[in-house]
Amino acid sequence: MCIFELPSSHSTLYISGGNNQNNQQQQGQRRTTTGARRTQHRVTPQMIEMVRAMFPDIPTAAILADLQRTGSVETTVDNALRDGGLPLPSPMPSQQGSPNSNATNNSSSASSSRKSPSHPNLVQRYKIDVQQDTDQEPPKVWEASPDKRQEMLRKRKEFMVLQARK
Repeated sequence: MCIFELPSSHSTLYISGGNNQNNQQQQGQRRTTTGARRTQHRVTPQMIEMVRAMFPDIPTAAILADLQRTGSVETTVDNALRDGGLPLPSPMPSQQGSPNSNATNNSSSASSSRKSPSHPNLVQRYKIDVQQDTDQEPPKVWEASPDKRQEMLRKRKEFMVLQARK
């Protein structure tokens, strides 16, 4: 099924291969608002969980906001992959006075405070010594013990990060 949204009239055009039940279900999941606000789509908990399963680090508020804006799990996933995450929604002035928004704002600020320190580069994140010799690629061998395999993977990761910096 193809969906075309016309932003000026807040209309939605559905083109389908004949599955009317699916069309009715999709129409039931969408609602439009009037006025200057954008179209907001209904979001089911299943839609949020689908995105959350793929991106557990993205705050639920950001997933919800993007799903309300796009109405599509696929588009939200594409946005998260393209942008490396989803932006947190800006708090609306009318929501700040409600008791439910305080819990939402607290959880949003807690999740944003986790991410608010500047994103360290890979050298800082993996604590790589940039002074080490990067000309020698670690050998590609399969070690017998898991500890040795993990150490070899760590060395290969460091090598790739340092090579990417050149």
